[in-house]
Amino acid sequence: MKTFDDDPEPASERGDTVSVGVSEYVVAADGETLIAYGIGSCLAIVLFDPEANVGGLAQAVLPDRDHGEGEATGKFVDAATDALLREMAERGASVGRVEARLAGGSEMIDFEELETGIGDANVAAARERLDAFDVPVVATDTGGDYGRTVTFETATGDVTVRTVDHGTRELS
Repeated sequence: MKTFDDDPEPASERGDTVSVGVSEYVVAADGETLIAYGIGSCLAIVLFDPEANVGGLAQAVLPDRDHGEGEATGKFVDAATDALLREMAERGASVGRVEARLAGGSEMIDFEELETGIGDANVAAARERLDAFDVPVVATDTGGDYGRTVTFETATGDVTVRTVDHGTRELS
C-alpha cells in the first residue's frame, strides 16, 4: 500500500504527479495527479468525492482476497476498494458522495480453462463491491484486448484513458 502524505504546500503549486503501480493504491487531494500505466487485465478503480475533492486510484490485479491471502491490499479489487473508501473518509470524503470510474479489465491472454477471463472477473468484482457501498459507477472503459494508461486529476475529478491504437477517452 502506498498513500500520499499531507504536505503544507498545495500540490497544485508543486505540480505533483504520483505513479500508481500494479497492486498499489493511492489516496490524494489538493490537486495531485494520479497515473497508472500499462493497465491490461488489471483494473484501475478511480473513486472521487467532488465536494471534498478527495479521490483515489487503485491498480488491482485479481478480483478478491480468496486469490492470495497475505498479499498486498492493492492487489485485490475487493480489498483495494475497501481501503480507498476508508482512507478517503479519513481525509473528509463521504461514501454517499463518492463516484466511481473503472478502466482496464482487458483480456490480454486467453486462458481456455477459465470460464470468465480475469479482466471480466475484475470488473464484475468491482461492480459488486461498489454496489455494496451504494457507490455509483458513472463511467467505464473496460474490456477489449489492449492496454490503457489512466490519469486522474484530483483537482477536478477528470479521468483520461489513453491507448496506443484506440485513442484517448475522457471518463465523465
